[in-house]
Amino acid sequence: MTLVAMLATRNLPVAGFTIDSEASNSKEEGFKIIHYPHIILSADATEDHIQSANRAILAAEKDAQLEIC
Repeated sequence: MTLVAMLATRNLPVAGFTIDSEASNSKEEGFKIIHYPHIILSADATEDHIQSANRAILAAEKDAQLEIC
C-alpha cells in the first residue's frame, strides 16, 4: 500500500502532500532511491491525526514504499 493510500484510509485531513526523491548508485549500496515526504495537515488536525500520519510514514518505510533519512 502506498503512503497516499495509507493516509486516505486513515481519513486524515491532508491539506497538501509532496514528495522529493533522490537517487544514487554506488558499488557499496547499489541503486538507492530516498524519498522525503512532506505532509501538510489542515489547521484543525488533532494530535491523533499527527500521530497517525507519522505512523503511516513509518509503515510505508517498513513496507519498502519509502526510505526516509
